[in-house]
Amino acid sequence: MMNKLWASFFGIFFLYSCHSSSTWMDDHIDRGTKSEIDKLNAQIVESLSAGDYGKSVGVFSDKLKETDKGGHFDSLFAQAKDRVLLSGFRIRNQFYVKSPGKTKEISLMSGGKGDHDYTLNFTPVNDETFVTVGYFEDSLQTLSLVTVYGKYGDTWKLNMFHMGIVKLMNRDAFDWYQRAADHFKSGSLVDASNDLNLCQQVLYPGNRIWHYQQEKKIFGLNQDVSVAIRRTYTFPLTVDRLLSKPRIFQEFPQVTKQGYFPMILYISDIKISDTAALRQECDSLHQVIGHVFNGLDRNNEYIIYRVFEKMPSDTALGTNYEFVRKTR
Repeated sequence: MMNKLWASFFGIFFLYSCHSSSTWMDDHIDRGTKSEIDKLNAQIVESLSAGDYGKSVGVFSDKLKETDKGGHFDSLFAQAKDRVLLSGFRIRNQFYVKSPGKTKEISLMSGGKGDHDYTLNFTPVNDETFVTVGYFEDSLQTLSLVTVYGKYGDTWKLNMFHMGIVKLMNRDAFDWYQRAADHFKSGSLVDASNDLNLCQQVLYPGNRIWHYQQEKKIFGLNQDVSVAIRRTYTFPLTVDRLLSKPRIFQEFPQVTKQGYFPMILYISDIKISDTAALRQECDSLHQVIGHVFNGLDRNNEYIIYRVFEKMPSDTALGTNYEFVRKTR
């Protein structure tokens, strides 16, 4: 639910030099202009950290305020409170753009064509625009914060902002792509699929305005892995190696405080009230899971199992039990 929240924030972003625009990046930006924006960003970060939209509403442009429907900003700032540390904001890139009279979309590249470089696109509102791409470092989820200011007379106002997940466990989209490619090459299809699942969660920290240079490679591998999964597995998958024949109906990466680990959902014919027998069955399933899903036991420190007495519905999970098993 929280991941969906960040994915639904406003998009905002960046600019690229062309014949009708001039762009300055990072250390090439005038220090006075940069100082003005840094103070405004500090006000936004303080407001997010406090969970109080009202602390920064004066920075918002009238155009941005008009997009606030039904207290949307109040809700977003309140939910950001527990995820944003006042001292944790870091700047990745900044761009100062002059595009007098320009009304068409412009783009900006973060650097060259490196594996972690990105391009961002949007249509400027003002003749002068300032963009900051920043982030809040965290070992589990690194959040991005992108602010786009326009200059109204002598005053900078916030036209757009966006928060999204840019890294999971200190890996960005390309890192997860590389991990998936290695697992795919070794025949660990489920691990490759899980890696790509996490890759998708951090692929668009700019709400599809942010595009990685290696995006086509990611899409290509995702297609290859999806085809291989469909050819190899049919769900629900009966584990014939066990006499009780549990039936696996879903697998996905599950977030925990320690990181992301495979979660396996399955149905058992054992009475759901017989927890001792369910525990023994799970132990047996864990012993053979590397045969069911090649490499899953080798590539992960833990595997999480959840057993059901019947297939859950969209509205009711039904009684179930969860077991965590260490692999090494």
